[in-house]
Amino acid sequence: MEALSWNTFGQKAQSRQTSFEDLSMFLCCRELGITKIEAYHNQPGIETEPFEAKDKRYGFQAKYFDSKFDWGQVEKSVTKALNNYDLDTLFVYSNRPKTLDQGSKGKSKAESRIEKLAKTKGTNLRYVTEKEIFLQLT
Repeated sequence: MEALSWNTFGQKAQSRQTSFEDLSMFLCCRELGITKIEAYHNQPGIETEPFEAKDKRYGFQAKYFDSKFDWGQVEKSVTKALNNYDLDTLFVYSNRPKTLDQGSKGKSKAESRIEKLAKTKGTNLRYVTEKEIFLQLT
């Protein structure tokens, strides 16, 4: 199997971030069995307005990182989304794998705070990261 790479991603007149947002929307639609998301883009903490599918309310966030997964950025966006919208599921797409705290064997503090807030809001968080994205594309 040919290895996929982010190196050539976004070379056709769009930034890598914009291309990754488009890819994330495509994967989200495919997972939910819908053909498109009709919503305004760039809402607080999510890429589009919340949308409905399968009688539930969804949102998604796309995070393209040049080096490593940045929990600070993810926490900022997810917190905005959870505080602004009533969502059943929030998808968080990233081109990098999730990381642990430096020197820790457990979840990062930011990840723990995100999970606690999501539980309080009754929202399921679904992380879709590098390896899963590549598997879905191959």
